[in-house]
Amino acid sequence: MRTQKKRKWTAEEVTRWYQQTGAITYANPEDANWVVRKPRSLGWTLNWANPKSCLIAAGILIALWAAVKAFL
Repeated sequence: MRTQKKRKWTAEEVTRWYQQTGAITYANPEDANWVVRKPRSLGWTLNWANPKSCLIAAGILIALWAAVKAFL
């Protein structure tokens, strides 16, 4: 069985995805990007359907927890 490789979506495709789904957060399993630009505001957001995003978020939370523990 052949698996189809995911491709990185363009900014226009991401914007269209937001418009079609009406979603607040970005969780697109078809998109290989782990971070994308927010279409409605400035900044970036994580693609929560990509496992890399979850690892990045976990790493940030662990670093914040360690920093708080170090100063308290």
